[in-house]
Amino acid sequence: MMWKEAVRRTYNAGLALGESVLRPAALSDVLFLVGSGRSGTTALMEALIAGLGAQPIFEPLHPRMSPAANPILPVHGYPRISPTEDAPAMRALMSGLFEGRHLSKWTTAQTSFRDLRQTKRLVVKEVRAARMLGWVENQFPDVAVRYMVRHPAAVVSSMLKADWGSWPWAHVVPPAAAALGVDADDVAPRSSPHSRWLTLLWIADNALATRELAHETLRTTVYYEELVTEPERALATAAAAYPHFDLGRAVRNLDRPSQMASPEYGHKKRDHRIPAPERRDMSSMLRDFGVDIYAMEEPLPTRRLGL
Repeated sequence: MMWKEAVRRTYNAGLALGESVLRPAALSDVLFLVGSGRSGTTALMEALIAGLGAQPIFEPLHPRMSPAANPILPVHGYPRISPTEDAPAMRALMSGLFEGRHLSKWTTAQTSFRDLRQTKRLVVKEVRAARMLGWVENQFPDVAVRYMVRHPAAVVSSMLKADWGSWPWAHVVPPAAAALGVDADDVAPRSSPHSRWLTLLWIADNALATRELAHETLRTTVYYEELVTEPERALATAAAAYPHFDLGRAVRNLDRPSQMASPEYGHKKRDHRIPAPERRDMSSMLRDFGVDIYAMEEPLPTRRLGL
């Protein structure tokens, strides 16, 4: 609705004017949490901020919801930056985000300005940054990067349920194909099932992130399936660098994720609504791109990253 857009723009303009007194006054730790969409990153973010006593910045690279990011991001919202690339505009944006600047109604939806001003720790959560995560790690060595991954069948099924299948082909397939260095029409033509489009999105995110992150960072990867079944282990891995992390509080928080987390979080059974022929097609795509974190018919990761 037009009135909602007008309200959001007015609110964001006010935030921009008052940013100097609203943003954190003295940060000591910043954690950047990234994963593909529908991977459980919101629930993990909420657990981490509970255990760390931190405040969240929610998806600041959303091109429509974040005024500062909008002019810099591609229209599809998934920037690709290689680890050694020079990207001064993105660097300036990310530097501000990691300082608690460039606030918007969207990014501050799960915090209060009083808490944000007083916090010493930020957890910045994003689902559009996997294809530039190696670059972020190189550019911002003082920012702790954490990666989350989930079975592609579960992710694609959740995406389809959340109506990601209505996204235009041009916003999904060509950007993912370009990031992977393949031809979009060859790998996932317009006539192919939407599950193939979204599998390519998952592959682009996860293949590039796991290829370009440092081994030390990959060892802290959080696997959705483990977060659901062994939350203590998953959270302890993610927070290993934080000796004062309140593991008990973080685990308890997983039992009551907020309204912003998917209502499907914690559902242990994978959704098998994807037809069998399409599942076989997805399996072939994983093999073709050499992605071996998961096998389509195995519910758990086939290997741990960074080992």
